Amino acid sequence: NTINAPFVNGIQAQFAKGLQLIGNTVHLNSTIAANGNGIFTDFADSASIIRNNTVNLNGATVAANGIFIRNSRASESNPTIVRSNRVIAASGNTSTIFGLYVANSNGIHVLNNVSAINSAGATSITYALFAQNNGANVRFFNNSLQVSANSTNGYAAFFTNLASGTTVNNNIFSNTGGGVALFVNNPGLYVADYNMLYTSGANLTQVSLPTTTNYTSLKAWQNAWNWDASSLVYRPSFVSNTDLRPNASAPESW
Repeated sequence: NTINAPFVNGIQAQFAKGLQLIGNTVHLNSTIAANGNGIFTDFADSASIIRNNTVNLNGATVAANGIFIRNSRASESNPTIVRSNRVIAASGNTSTIFGLYVANSNGIHVLNNVSAINSAGATSITYALFAQNNGANVRFFNNSLQVSANSTNGYAAFFTNLASGTTVNNNIFSNTGGGVALFVNNPGLYVADYNMLYTSGANLTQVSLPTTTNYTSLKAWQNAWNWDASSLVYRPSFVSNTDLRPNASAPESW
């Protein structure tokens, strides 16, 4: 299905078990209401699958979310799968953009997604990935996340109010707009490794507990929290700011 210019939600699914949202395209623009969503699921449990969807955001003048997954109550043995989706905020957006937004959920696996935020409000807080108030058995693997919108208030990945058991492996957290690559409010409840991090700004990572602290290098982050032992800092070479496939012709990809 293709949904053009919705007012609130392009696709909304609530209280659905075994939900499957596959292969849809939603185009958001200036008609979207504040805090509207390309795709929104709420209390969708028991092996729900949200995959191979695309949300394009262009010309949004209010805060908007690409894909918002809330209140999944799945289990580790029967998880909700959010896989191989694309959120592209290309141009003309003038407010806060949340690319992938995962909140209040258990048993959710977020895998192989792309969130590219190339356009947002210059002073707005912007997130390629925002994860909030999630519980046990939450996994973020193999996602490519980039903020290229010029704003020191942008975050490639933002994890807040975690529960023990959040695992974050083999992702790309890139911020070429001057903001932070990775925020974790309490790294004591967070497990991460084999990630690629990059920022064009001063601060690579940031935490807020026990006090707000910025880390300007991967070594400082590793020494403080013992995570990302096998991760690296490197600017990924993508085809473009809105196409986060590796650029095979660039020497930086090899």
